[in-house]
Amino acid sequence: MTDEWTVLRVIQWTSEKFKNVGIDSFRLDSELLIAHALEKKRIELYINYNQPLQKEELTEIRKLIQLRLKRIPVSHIIGKKEFMSLSYKVASNVFIPRPDTEILIEYLIDNFNQFFDAKESISALDICAGTGCIGISLMHYIKSIQHIEFFEKDPAALSCLIENCNTHLDGRDYKIHEIDVLKSDFPSSHYDLITCNPPYIPDSDIDKLEPEVSQHHNRLSLSGNTDGLEYYRKLIPLIFNSLNDKGVLGMEIGIGQHTDVAEMYKTAGFTDVKTIKDLNGIERHVIGKKE
Repeated sequence: MTDEWTVLRVIQWTSEKFKNVGIDSFRLDSELLIAHALEKKRIELYINYNQPLQKEELTEIRKLIQLRLKRIPVSHIIGKKEFMSLSYKVASNVFIPRPDTEILIEYLIDNFNQFFDAKESISALDICAGTGCIGISLMHYIKSIQHIEFFEKDPAALSCLIENCNTHLDGRDYKIHEIDVLKSDFPSSHYDLITCNPPYIPDSDIDKLEPEVSQHHNRLSLSGNTDGLEYYRKLIPLIFNSLNDKGVLGMEIGIGQHTDVAEMYKTAGFTDVKTIKDLNGIERHVIGKKE
């Protein structure tokens, strides 16, 4: 970078650089990294688009660009991800919250009174919690959720989960369990609402994913074993037994898994089983109720 570099010029240059190496979200990624380096909000970049940048600022931006060119995800570089209008701590290799998961949360929020008849006090559990984005978002937006618990086994994800709960659930009633749900029995508690976004990618497909996922996420947060369904087979019957009567289970699933997972729901005893489509019309979530 030589001559005078304004904010807008750096955004344009970085976007082109990212585009040329096949990064789909090249403009957004450029804005997020530059805003982070300058300690500004994205909107402030355009308010100050003609501002010349100092040598130290360009040096910091260049460092972030080089990391992104190695296909390290933006959220891992800047250490955070916005999800449901909340900012979540995200450490290296920890599974990054995805926009598709917001659809499950929005569905539960929109249909909450229908599920629970405006019940004043709800207990919830978020399994395979990762950063805690599902459970924290639900408790943040649904005030009837008075108590929530989280299950997570990965130490790096647990560290993020603890920090995110401290940030967003200060003063609320929550509990975090370090637990491997494939190897351990559930605690004896019962819940009204359980959510789970388990690893669901077949092992043979992981290395085919974009490098941001295959190379920079903990493989344990991705692998659903041979067919991607290991967690569903293990968890769905256990979850059924851990729900109170009239309780609800919402799970995220991989592409093409809706038929198998919905059948597992029904076999376990769930009724009113529904699949929810993402913005592309693909079934990505399954909801069921324990009558």
